[in-house]
Amino acid sequence: MPWRAAPAPVEYRIGDHVVLVDPLHAWMLDKWSWNLTRDGYVFRSTSIREPGNRYPRNVKVYLHREIMGLRRHDGLEVDHRNTDPLDNRITNLRVVTPSENKTICRIENKAALEAPA
Repeated sequence: MPWRAAPAPVEYRIGDHVVLVDPLHAWMLDKWSWNLTRDGYVFRSTSIREPGNRYPRNVKVYLHREIMGLRRHDGLEVDHRNTDPLDNRITNLRVVTPSENKTICRIENKAALEAPA
């Protein structure tokens, strides 16, 4: 099979910031209103009613978790390979356990400290 370049990412603006997603997931950006956390992660707010609770409560739904098909309280996390929370292309995301994510962060922090200035 011949090599084929990945499709160009779709750019979505939130204020002064540009969010990148694959064309396959662009519909998510159009369907809901998105915001940024202080750390730069893309999220939307929604109301959920949990069993046993009379009133719904607001929760944040993160774009990177939606793209990877993860749900709340599943015990998994999504790692941004290039550490840019605005880059939500599937090639930049990977599902990891919390333990794996901490290990990845330590390795990246150590590499950043050892890099020549």
